[in-house]
Amino acid sequence: TFGGVKIDMAANAADAINTTEHRHYGITLCDYALGEPKDGQQLLEELKRRRLVRNATIFMMVTAERGYEKVVSAVELAPDDYLIKPFSGEVLRTRLERLVHKKAFLAPIYEQMERQEMRKAVQMCDQRLQAAGPYLLDVLRLKGELLLLISEFASARQVYEHILSMREIPWARMGLAQAQYFLENYAAAAEGFQQIVEGHPNYLSAYDWLAKAYTALGDETAAQRVLMEGVARSPRTLQRQKDLGETAYHNEDLDTAQG
Repeated sequence: TFGGVKIDMAANAADAINTTEHRHYGITLCDYALGEPKDGQQLLEELKRRRLVRNATIFMMVTAERGYEKVVSAVELAPDDYLIKPFSGEVLRTRLERLVHKKAFLAPIYEQMERQEMRKAVQMCDQRLQAAGPYLLDVLRLKGELLLLISEFASARQVYEHILSMREIPWARMGLAQAQYFLENYAAAAEGFQQIVEGHPNYLSAYDWLAKAYTALGDETAAQRVLMEGVARSPRTLQRQKDLGETAYHNEDLDTAQG
């Protein structure tokens, strides 16, 4: 309908993962309610962590949940956009066209990232910033993430502080706290992660980072408490359960360690 030359359907999350392992897509429309243990948001996060969704891919969530805006505002790996059912074909076309323009603007940055040329990608961010317009936050977010990747932590901190001076955004608060952690400013990092946990309790990776900050500060009891909160919210995350077990064992809490 919108110029697609190859359109595939996936019956469930497992099918979607299997399909994307063998083919890259320009546009992905995903239903939030998949009718199984893994919802659309969890599917997106798995696809991104396994690098099965390229930066240039448009990933749009489709949902009947009016509360999805709260969900997407408090997640680390968000879709490019989302549509609330019911919607018309024209609304879909308009939103997709807008995303196509944004992805085209960011394409030179993505190209350098695909080549693993992260420092050149940062330079491209600086070039794109001069005419970013409505994509200013998108470029700044990419720049901050890239600076963290190449261990330019002080510069990353400046980028995230600049973003937060404009608007309080959970992912920017997260980036700043991560930069503080890597700069060994563990108390400031813990304070930042704590802000995220309190304001956005479903931002699950903040629990992991807060526990790491407490461990760096020598407070293993606080680290265990935070990991227990994270596991309670997301019991199926194996790495968090493993971290909790190790921390509890260190604290000689054998009941929790064995659980």
